[in-house]
Amino acid sequence: MAASHLTWCAKEHSPLLETFVGDKVQYGGTASGQPEPAAIRTSSPVPTNCGVYYFELTAIQIDQPGGRVACGFTNIKSPSYSTLPGTSENSWAYRVDTGEAWHDRSVAFTGPAFNDGHVLGCGFDLFRHVIFFTKDGVLLDGTFAYQPIGDDGEKYDWWPILGMASRGAVVKANFGSSPFVYDIAAYKATVQLEVEKQIRSQELSPALIEALPKLALNYLIHRGYSKTAAVFAKQPVSQASQANARREVMTAITKGDCDEALKQAHQLCPTMAQDHPEALFQLHCQRYVELIRTSHGDDTLIDQLISEGQALQLLSDDLLKHAMFDVTCMHDIFLLAAHPDLASCPMLTYLDEQRRHDVADIVNSALLEHFDARSQSHLEVMLRHIQQCLKALQDQGDGAAAFVDIANFL
Repeated sequence: MAASHLTWCAKEHSPLLETFVGDKVQYGGTASGQPEPAAIRTSSPVPTNCGVYYFELTAIQIDQPGGRVACGFTNIKSPSYSTLPGTSENSWAYRVDTGEAWHDRSVAFTGPAFNDGHVLGCGFDLFRHVIFFTKDGVLLDGTFAYQPIGDDGEKYDWWPILGMASRGAVVKANFGSSPFVYDIAAYKATVQLEVEKQIRSQELSPALIEALPKLALNYLIHRGYSKTAAVFAKQPVSQASQANARREVMTAITKGDCDEALKQAHQLCPTMAQDHPEALFQLHCQRYVELIRTSHGDDTLIDQLISEGQALQLLSDDLLKHAMFDVTCMHDIFLLAAHPDLASCPMLTYLDEQRRHDVADIVNSALLEHFDARSQSHLEVMLRHIQQCLKALQDQGDGAAAFVDIANFL
């Protein structure tokens, strides 16, 4: 849901406005007569994958007789820069000087006016399809409802837009480069709860409900939990012996016993060096990591570290004859072995417990492939499909997709 920081466009604005570093804008119109409206938009539209976009405008100097300042959003790339936002059907804006929310030359709702030092917040909610405003960190009553899709069936792009007709007026925008006055994170949290509530209220189809036990059983077998799978299925499960053997290999790796893991892996897959050289390389690298873990600070094992490191280098050269793969981790753990202080070594993550589990997954996938099984369970494949679908929906500007976190449903 993170959105990149926008900025005022140095080219797309009225010549009556001046832009400065830090997204500051000053009205530089004529010194006499009625100030003419002048507008500016951002260089890029609102990111489509953010769910909720929000920025704030600080009124540095706007208290001028007859001065007008409006800020909001437009859905056209080249709006009029000689009129105030809100005076056309393609712009929605809040008038700082009057507290009026304008769209298509009419007032939709009213709120408080702003003076020098006050902060106007402009929000764009892609899930609820509303534009909202805040004053000094307080959400204002009243919103604009907008249509996300045009008559041609295409989704609109939306740009923040600012308009001024106030001699000497100065405002400064914050597009996220510094903390906001309004707690936008709390607003997003309420949207996320609403999205999740909608998802949980959806009924599953009978076919999917029937498939759930099969998905669970397939996952248990795939991960090597054969005993649990047998209980779950209430009958002996085929492939249990192979699943048990893979589970023993994975358990040995996660416990740091890579010698036992190597022994059992070779028994299960004698051609591992030829068929799965990268997995075998990762397992040998983890074996060297375990040696570092137990020998660091013990000078009597320095010779063993050196000899084992040389053997690992020779093994990698031999395995690379079967397939090309990345050997960066080997060079990293060599640096880890040579570092005088493990606590300050940038390669310390190789000693994390997660590293053991990662290597166990790599070896398990290789063994599954050896037994002509999928490297991922059906459940894992389905979750990956869901993740990709969510990403595609976010890229297309679907407001709800930005708030869906699969982990919240597991």
